[in-house]
Amino acid sequence: MDELKSILAVASRSATDGALLEKAVRLAVGCGAHIHLFYSDARSGGALGQEKEPAKAQQAWDERVSDDREYLDALIARLRVPGVRITSHATCDQPLNEAILREVARMQPDLVMKSPAGSHPLRLFTLDLNDWRLARKCPSALMLVHEAPWPVAPRFGALVNVSERAVARLPAEVLHACEYLSLGSGAAVDAVYCESGDDPDEVADRAASFDRLTREFHIPAGHVFTLRGDPDLQLPEFVSKKRYDVLVLGAPTHRHGLGALAGGLSSKLIDAADSDLLLVRLPVRSTGEQLAHHCEQLVGLDGFAGDADELVHG
Repeated sequence: MDELKSILAVASRSATDGALLEKAVRLAVGCGAHIHLFYSDARSGGALGQEKEPAKAQQAWDERVSDDREYLDALIARLRVPGVRITSHATCDQPLNEAILREVARMQPDLVMKSPAGSHPLRLFTLDLNDWRLARKCPSALMLVHEAPWPVAPRFGALVNVSERAVARLPAEVLHACEYLSLGSGAAVDAVYCESGDDPDEVADRAASFDRLTREFHIPAGHVFTLRGDPDLQLPEFVSKKRYDVLVLGAPTHRHGLGALAGGLSSKLIDAADSDLLLVRLPVRSTGEQLAHHCEQLVGLDGFAGDADELVHG
């Protein structure tokens, strides 16, 4: 996330929409970002696709979308803040993750925000199918948000990996995203790294890398934490005690499932965090047309069986 100029907030016509848009507004205020509120009625889209008479299908589609637009307009009117531009778009399309990706390609947002749809939101193995596919494929940063409101000064926990297994530049991108988002939300940012090695020279090198990284992004010493031991054990316990409002991780690439989160951590980490979850990925260095083409290619990727296997063994 090089900057925060636009936010795509994905509504679900549920009780969480108010909190979703309120948090989007919090982030937008400090950065002057434009918010685009989007809703796709995937269920109606599937039903309308089975209608054999085109005229009836079109009439039903128009009525459904009109009702959804009224809902979005009412939500915006309730939460509108001076100086923050909010637009909206409603459609009937399915599956939902592909509808969202098409909207991402059209709007090219810096951040996508939505509420998780799993039966136990934010737990790794119970994320809705659309959510984990979106986590794999979305080229923008993705924030999955709870209904619980943020305090006046929310707390972000950025988990970074400076080990030899880390994706180059991703730790810096995670802290860079936190830097931008804290401008609008007034958040305090903690940087957390877990060292599991035992070679003194390698440990010292990684400690120096982590120190340089936190200094570069002006993280105060009191907000920098280096843990020791197995990350799969240490990080969930630490996160559970800290109770962050937003947990920030490097996102999986389109080649890896959610088992790749934070360097291959298990579901214990996500289960331990009663937090919103921000997935940050390396930016797509491309023109707008290339980015749109990238999204279209990702819409066509399926790979469900492979990713399911990674979830089990990740």
